[in-house]
Amino acid sequence: MFAKALPANLSASDVVKKYVSVSGGEANWRKVTDITMMMTTEMQGMSININSVRKAPNKVMVDVNASGQTFQKTVFDGEKGYMSQMGQNKDMEADKINEMKAEDITGDLQFLSAGYKIELKGIEKVDDEDAYQIEVTTPLGKKMMEFYSVATGLKVKSEETEKTPRGDMTQTSYYKDYKEATMGLKFPYTIKRIAGPQVIDMKVKSIEINAGISDDMFK
Repeated sequence: MFAKALPANLSASDVVKKYVSVSGGEANWRKVTDITMMMTTEMQGMSININSVRKAPNKVMVDVNASGQTFQKTVFDGEKGYMSQMGQNKDMEADKINEMKAEDITGDLQFLSAGYKIELKGIEKVDDEDAYQIEVTTPLGKKMMEFYSVATGLKVKSEETEKTPRGDMTQTSYYKDYKEATMGLKFPYTIKRIAGPQVIDMKVKSIEINAGISDDMFK
């Protein structure tokens, strides 16, 4: 059940456009060429670093390490990629490659582009605040749920379902503690990710934008 009736004439694109505006504006988002994000979390009493690097349009490198040792890594160069766990590399399969190719460094701004379908479903409570729920269908047909605060316009929650060897798993992310990084762009500095029984609380330590990241990072 949705908590409240939607305002008349409000569309899904209105909600996404407000988020883009309050998080820095379309012009600034389109100037982004790379983003480096350093995060930390705790797991079984151990401090873990999560270093994420993205380069336009869709290059990605995520390194998960502790005590100077990498134990999980994802790399995508825009055409192909691999996932590494404890030093064992596995090439990305075609479905994952297509999914990675479809991602864009501009984040939610891409939801307004051709090929995406967005639908405003209603208003739901997310941590005691009203949020607009939007169903996003990507050009590949993948569906996600995005939740944006009615009060601030900022995104507060995401839900997406991934196919795993053990069946479909829904991953839910909560976004809090938005701060301005640089270029007027705002990011959540506290992210809680829930996937099945696993809960990961991440704290953003630093965000660097347009640092001139080399393509060598994604080999």
